[in-house]
Amino acid sequence: MIRRNPRAAALLPMALVIVVRLLGPEDLDSNDQAKQALYVLDICESGRWILPREQGNLPATKPPLYAWLASLASLAGGGPSELACRLVSAAAALGIAALVFSLAAGRWDERTGVGAAWAFASIQRCIRATRSRRSTTRWSAS
Repeated sequence: MIRRNPRAAALLPMALVIVVRLLGPEDLDSNDQAKQALYVLDICESGRWILPREQGNLPATKPPLYAWLASLASLAGGGPSELACRLVSAAAALGIAALVFSLAAGRWDERTGVGAAWAFASIQRCIRATRSRRSTTRWSAS
């Protein structure tokens, strides 16, 4: 598989991590990630794209890029949902794994690129971030 389609081989571990993480249980209210979901809900319901509010009252305290992307995913999916919020992080994880592969393959060879993407997919912080809705740490240190 590596020789025929090295990019697919490189992204396979990250895709598996994402599928397992998306299917696993997680309570949106168990941590501070609910704030991002509230911004998405406000954008979808009231149309406040520039400055979303938390529960309609408090202005956003997080950068809006994540809320914008999750709102676009929500609107494409028919309305706000937890899955739409998770898909933004999943797409970011796949994109960065592809970037890691491309950089390593360009610098060395495709086999090294596959290994680098697999190593990236195994980093605990990366695995946790595939479901994160925290824009302040969005892939900054992965």
